[in-house]
Amino acid sequence: MIVMGLDPGTVKCGWAIFRIVRGTLTELVKYGVERATESWKLDKRIRHIHDLLRTRFEEEKPRYVGIEGGVFRYASAALALGEMRGAAKAAAWAVNAETMELAPQNGKQALTGDGSAKKPDMIRFVKLLYNKTVLEDEADAIGIGLAAANRIIARDILTVAEARRK
Repeated sequence: MIVMGLDPGTVKCGWAIFRIVRGTLTELVKYGVERATESWKLDKRIRHIHDLLRTRFEEEKPRYVGIEGGVFRYASAALALGEMRGAAKAAAWAVNAETMELAPQNGKQALTGDGSAKKPDMIRFVKLLYNKTVLEDEADAIGIGLAAANRIIARDILTVAEARRK
């Protein structure tokens, strides 16, 4: 089963692809960043990243997509990133993927064991766990993808356990 993690932004959108193996193990398959030109108007950047994500989703066929949410100091940033998250969800839904929104702390906790980890810690843990050198947006997406995969694994284990009790 394929699970993707996204760290959406209006200029850069980090993504990571995990494969759940044998029901309980996760394998990092690939990762990267989709980019738009910063000087473009917001609508053009969102549409461009949406189109890139939709193509990626069509190629990878994820069953689940975890999307990093967040709390922002400025209303304008919250609105712009809310639009980007909506565009990312629409791209996922176009390939029948289920989406889940996760707090940044969920990704940090899944990757490092510390929900308040800083960006350098995230990058260091990706290097330690997967022997990969990544950018900040990729590290965030890897954390969110890992958190999403862990939720799916836990849900599946609970479903099996409940079925056995009946």
